Amino acid sequence: MVGPALAGGLFGFAGPAATMMVIVIFYALAATSLIPILRTANTPTAGQPTTLIGEAVAGLAHIARHPTLRGLAIAYTDLN
Repeated sequence: MVGPALAGGLFGFAGPAATMMVIVIFYALAATSLIPILRTANTPTAGQPTTLIGEAVAGLAHIARHPTLRGLAIAYTDLN
């Protein structure tokens, strides 16, 4: 919740170009941090869905089974 305040301060201090550059850098760092997760991702085995629709349904079922994930999904859907 501190991000918008920091971005506003940076915008006032350094201007819009520098603020956007900082945001781009943080997004790039976040994307780069996912690389190890993608490397260790399991490949589909027999019995697991291999189509896009099948994977989407499996993902939604996984979220529905876990109360924490279900609550987060509802909260984020409501906030967006």
